[in-house]
Amino acid sequence: VTFKGSSYSDYDNEYIGSVVIPQKVIYEENTYSVTSIGRSAFYFCESLASVDIPNSVISIGANAFSDCISLSSVTIPTGVKIIESSTFYNCKNLISVEIPNKVTSIGDYAFMGCTSLPSIEIPNGVSNIGTQAFKSCSSLTSVEIGDKVISIGSAAFEGTAWYKNQPNGVVYLDNYLLGYKGTMPSKTS
Repeated sequence: VTFKGSSYSDYDNEYIGSVVIPQKVIYEENTYSVTSIGRSAFYFCESLASVDIPNSVISIGANAFSDCISLSSVTIPTGVKIIESSTFYNCKNLISVEIPNKVTSIGDYAFMGCTSLPSIEIPNGVSNIGTQAFKSCSSLTSVEIGDKVISIGSAAFEGTAWYKNQPNGVVYLDNYLLGYKGTMPSKTS
């Protein structure tokens, strides 16, 4: 699946309303399985309200849904292993996202600016959460994190309601040290 226009920055790539991505397509009398949503495929489709992604999809490219400000919910197919950089960046109306257990990595800025997202459950398969992955998700009050995470990028949860409710000082998410909130006392580092 890719953008409609001659490049992702054309406004002819506009998908509107609900989009159903088929599991198979026929092209020149050949049947192909749909396995990938390309980089920037739905980029800046401001009127895209929902998308039905078939389980045949195992790859979603970087920026695939960036700035889809009307997109409200997404179920990521069970075969997807990586949520690429900025995949859902600035999806301001995203209120529900299901991350499957096979996902191992959430890229930099993946959900940054999803201001309506109230909660996120990061499954046990995830080992890496990228820089600013959930930054500025201002409605995010509930964060559940799996026990296999080995790396959380800087400012991953900064600007969320959850982070703002943490007291100043060293901030932990379960057993994971996120950083220091507020001003450090003098003569400390």
